[in-house]
Amino acid sequence: MASTQYGVGEFVWGPGFGARRDAQGRWTARAVLTGTRATWLAQKEAFRKGAKLTDLTENINAWWNFLRIDELDLDEKEGGMVQVRVSLTGWQADFAEDEEGGVVLQLQALEVERPITEHPMFVREIVEVPVTGACDAILLGMKGLAQADPFALRAIGDSVAVWNNVAMAFHPASPLTDEASIWWWDWIVTRGNHTFPGRTLEWTVRETLGRRITGMELERYGLVDGPPFNPPVFPGARFEWRWTGLTETTEAGASERERRWVLSPPGGFEDRIFDFDLNQFGED
Repeated sequence: MASTQYGVGEFVWGPGFGARRDAQGRWTARAVLTGTRATWLAQKEAFRKGAKLTDLTENINAWWNFLRIDELDLDEKEGGMVQVRVSLTGWQADFAEDEEGGVVLQLQALEVERPITEHPMFVREIVEVPVTGACDAILLGMKGLAQADPFALRAIGDSVAVWNNVAMAFHPASPLTDEASIWWWDWIVTRGNHTFPGRTLEWTVRETLGRRITGMELERYGLVDGPPFNPPVFPGARFEWRWTGLTETTEAGASERERRWVLSPPGGFEDRIFDFDLNQFGED
């Protein structure tokens, strides 16, 4: 499985982020920065009280440049890694015109089941190398339309003579002989692993407003929608956010509103399914 690579001089902003803004514009926040021990030794003087969070990591949007370190704790991990847990404070006096109360932000890391064909290593080793024909053979095997030669004995890791059960002939890519194609055939077809535990992020915004949500504001619900407050994403790929949750409670003229967004797989969501203009379906 692909992993984040940490180099000297790099700290990555992790999913343990939360922030709160009161009605006067004061922010309090927490963040977890992960890097190598060598990076920490080289940069620990920069982690002083009052330092800007945006000066310590490139994996955070410049919008958050008002957050400054108040306190920090160092947690050493296995493999020469460290986590720096920082408490932050900041001030924004002119944040939003229609906001009467505070704001609470929460970033949560989640594990989700995804199709094995979306695994970054499958895409890199199989999908993006179509000349071998291995992708088509593996997908047929995944659907039960192909199998390893039923008339030959074969062990895990051996080359694969792919028999097409529909054409009643060997697949044009047969036999699969390169290490990656054999490994993925065995993982998906032989062992039956059709999904994998993928990772995603959920961004939650809780606000106290002096009005209820309007119909126009619901236009992007369920679709690709850029959430407010510039949440972080995993490094190394293009991602999109989709608005997936809304709860609003109104009492005595004040509305408590909670909105949630979920992060896409690497590469974004399918435009035809999740990113279209609802206005094109207006009444005739």
